[in-house]
Amino acid sequence: DSLAFATEPVFGSLANVLGCLEDRLPQTVAQETREYEFLDIEYKYGLLQLTEALLFLHYNAKLIHRNVCPSSVIINRKGTWKLAGFEFSEKCNETDPMSPIGCQGFTSKLPKMGQPDLDYTPPEVHATSSCSPQSDMFSLGLLITALFNQGHSLLESQLSISIYTQRIEEVGIS
Repeated sequence: DSLAFATEPVFGSLANVLGCLEDRLPQTVAQETREYEFLDIEYKYGLLQLTEALLFLHYNAKLIHRNVCPSSVIINRKGTWKLAGFEFSEKCNETDPMSPIGCQGFTSKLPKMGQPDLDYTPPEVHATSSCSPQSDMFSLGLLITALFNQGHSLLESQLSISIYTQRIEEVGIS
């Protein structure tokens, strides 16, 4: 028995690159990552790659990612965007893969790193403790808005359920 890993050089996560826009990166991040600016075609190509990854995940692997956010997107040296961070993924409903399944919502009782990013979590996760492949698509939509909003999610919550709920109401999502 053995365990093997295959890796490739990475440029950084999408969160690293978007963080450059606000000078909130730690000093350990490479200078080229700090100063990187996307071309419009890179956004289009990257979003196509994420959409294809989610298509495969939902229809072939029958999984819900549950944490589609900038920190779950890895960018390699060639500029390819790859979906990573499957620690919160769930198996889809066996009989109807598009129907909701039960899932844990955000709680202040667990550390931030032990649960999906609240700023990219769809409202049904908190309202009904359920998620579906459509939940991943909602999160992808929030990621897209963050690309054009200086890296900020529309639901920026500061890890507070009450602020999250307020943002949901402000944006008009119910």
